[in-house]
Amino acid sequence: MSQTTDVSGGDVISSSERSMFIPVFLFILALLYVISPIDPIPDVPVIGQIDDALVAAIATLNLLQSWLEETSIFLFGLRGLVKWLLIFIGIIAFSVMGMAVLTLVKVVTG
Repeated sequence: MSQTTDVSGGDVISSSERSMFIPVFLFILALLYVISPIDPIPDVPVIGQIDDALVAAIATLNLLQSWLEETSIFLFGLRGLVKWLLIFIGIIAFSVMGMAVLTLVKVVTG
């Protein structure tokens, strides 16, 4: 990634570097979330790993989509579709798990 020099002699970040900053930053945050022992959903078998896997997959697809944006319009669009599909599946999965937990709590408490 190249930088140019402005009239005052300072470095100016190019638009391609600026457009990659957010996806890289989000990818690093996702990695920190995955390795962090503190989670909003505890790392119990299956349930706790689903949120980690979804966060990592979505961040990776977002990074790939931004990184390869200029190579192929088809791949760019496909990655975007897969990313949003994963987000949608994650929302549905957590909603179903939440309803199952609420149903279980109602059954146990009477």
